[in-house]
Amino acid sequence: MRLIHKLESMLEALVAIQLLATILTVFSNIVLRFFFNSGIPVTDEISRIIMGSLIFTGAVLALSQGSHISMTLAIDNLSIGKKKAVAVIVAAAMIFCDYLLASGAWSQATINMNNNYPLSGLPACIPYVVALICGGVMAVQTFLMLLFVLLDKMPVDRFFSWQNTQDTDPTLKD
Repeated sequence: MRLIHKLESMLEALVAIQLLATILTVFSNIVLRFFFNSGIPVTDEISRIIMGSLIFTGAVLALSQGSHISMTLAIDNLSIGKKKAVAVIVAAAMIFCDYLLASGAWSQATINMNNNYPLSGLPACIPYVVALICGGVMAVQTFLMLLFVLLDKMPVDRFFSWQNTQDTDPTLKD
């Protein structure tokens, strides 16, 4: 659990750095355009790349922390066995969607491998590589969460909604 907390802390720091970098690039460009009638054209490309990676990093972090939107009304009254069955179905759907994300990102990354952004000269495959990593990491996260549920290492309710079990589950305490 400590490793997971350290990885989450690193992801949170990465998100903060990406937010700061986006704010600085966009704000500096706005100030330059407003006061000096000139800007740094490359900041548009850089901020677009950073914002895209910020979204994917945030998605990985949200899945890890269970802070994604959850609708548990349909499963709240099910028995533990039925909840586990639903967890298997949901995890399979999530892993399939992660596969689609990763395979599509892989296709786009290979297509754009030899292309560069016109102003910065950075490889145009960067956003797709980030999406590929995100899809792979989220698939592994989902598989491990399902495995922990099936091995009774994690309560099944936590699979569906982290917030519902955070205060009542003693295994979630630091």
